[in-house]
Amino acid sequence: MILALFEEDQVTPLTESDGDSAVLVAVDAAGISIPVDNGGSVLVPYRGRQGSFPYVSATDVINGRASADVLEGAIVLVGTSAAGLLDLRVTPVGSRYAGVEVHANIIAGILDEQINHRPDYTLGVELLQVLLSGLLLSLLIPRTSVLVSGLLTLLWVGMLTGFNLYAWQSLQWVIPLGYSLFLVVLLYLFLQITGYFFETRNIRKLEGQFGQYIPPEVVAELSEQGDAVQLSGESREMTVFFSDIRDFTSLSEQLTPQQLTRMMNIYLTAMTAEIHQRRGTVDKYIGDAVMAFWGLLLKMPPMPGTACRQQWICWMYCRS
Repeated sequence: MILALFEEDQVTPLTESDGDSAVLVAVDAAGISIPVDNGGSVLVPYRGRQGSFPYVSATDVINGRASADVLEGAIVLVGTSAAGLLDLRVTPVGSRYAGVEVHANIIAGILDEQINHRPDYTLGVELLQVLLSGLLLSLLIPRTSVLVSGLLTLLWVGMLTGFNLYAWQSLQWVIPLGYSLFLVVLLYLFLQITGYFFETRNIRKLEGQFGQYIPPEVVAELSEQGDAVQLSGESREMTVFFSDIRDFTSLSEQLTPQQLTRMMNIYLTAMTAEIHQRRGTVDKYIGDAVMAFWGLLLKMPPMPGTACRQQWICWMYCRS
């Protein structure tokens, strides 16, 4: 059809050298380069669903009822659209697509020079997308929160999709996108799930190490700080609190072991709760004495007032 339109009688294959052999990359028809694959096939540039080109009934043409304006200066393809004539094809834009309109799309794409193709370096571009996706997500997701990492992943998906659309519309490249998007989704889910399990394990480890001595909210803050928490030696101004029960020896001599145990449980439990409420850390219990401090695990200014108030609470418990 193209040759007849331009009154040409042959097409010229265009090849590129691939070592010892020549690879077919396009054909030249009447001066128009048509990209093809190694088998000589062309990607059909569909305009849309069936009916994107006008249909004129052959009966109307034979009987003279067809509009001359529709046929004048037009390229006419003769074909069938009835289901019984078995020329309906499955296409990306419709499951029952007339074969004659497939040819119409190809001719229109050739004349408009809008035939998309897969260049030789398509595989390289696809591999580059996969490698960049894996590298960026592996570096960014573990270092950011769930919200930020989710936004970054969506941004990267948008960039990949945007590049794919740009290559399709402007460069007429067909760059497969499925593997890259699948990798992004799979990698995001994998890193988030593994990060959740690691974080849960770290929190449980901290709770096991410090949960008896520091309040739960401080444990949560320590888990969020991660590597910023160091238990090595360091000079720092802190607040330290000591308390014990006055005349504990004489008091214990007046009580039975059961009464003494109950009293110490009530006292130490209440004192620990008060210390935790003020974000302090219980260092140790020394018989009837309690040692606590502020400003070691979490940096905070000296809190002598808090220690004094704690001493007052200690005195009130001892009085009761």
